[in-house]
Amino acid sequence: MRIVSVLALLLVLLPTVSQAQFGRGLRELTLSGSGSSSREFDAGSVSATGELGWYYSPRLEFGIRQSFSWSKNEETTFWDGATRLYSDYHFGSGQWRPYLGASFGIAYGKKRDSSEVDTILFAGPEAGLKFYVQPAAFLFVQMEYQFRFRGASELSSNIDDGAYAYSFGAGYNFCPPTAAAIAAPAAASGRSSRRPVGARHLRHVSGVPIFPSVRLTSVSVTQAD
Repeated sequence: MRIVSVLALLLVLLPTVSQAQFGRGLRELTLSGSGSSSREFDAGSVSATGELGWYYSPRLEFGIRQSFSWSKNEETTFWDGATRLYSDYHFGSGQWRPYLGASFGIAYGKKRDSSEVDTILFAGPEAGLKFYVQPAAFLFVQMEYQFRFRGASELSSNIDDGAYAYSFGAGYNFCPPTAAAIAAPAAASGRSSRRPVGARHLRHVSGVPIFPSVRLTSVSVTQAD
């Protein structure tokens, strides 16, 4: 019954959804939960990821992504984190926006019974889909294939030993107001530029819409059998 209610609510919202305008300078802030598994599905983990992106063009986005996870298998428990750069190319400009991209960064972790923190490089392709439920608010799903290596000599041999990572969440696009955009409404009204300016006054800056945003998501957990 709850699922039916949610679907009905989405159908009601669809006619009111308008397209977000994408352009250079648009930002994207996200928080998401994710689950990952090996090819044999013999390990489980729970993790959270945050990312900050910047649109170089209406379709091309660059950003930084930070992850943290806690995992447990039959032998031990450990935590790990990852900091990486990513780039995604988006298709379309409507309510549905699929994208393809890649990421590269460094992972670090520590086992429960060890005092040493291990570090390693990793990279891989990614694909996802964003669904805009409001002009600047969207839901998303994403899948990554990640392979780890310590140097160029291990790169080719480790590509086939990677793992898949899945994430989902929701968020907003935004563009920080510039000094000119903040001063313009105040100058037009003859008031001081210190007057607070609401989002309704900040429609466009150099052709880019202003979208105050935050991205809130849920967390998924995968558990080994």
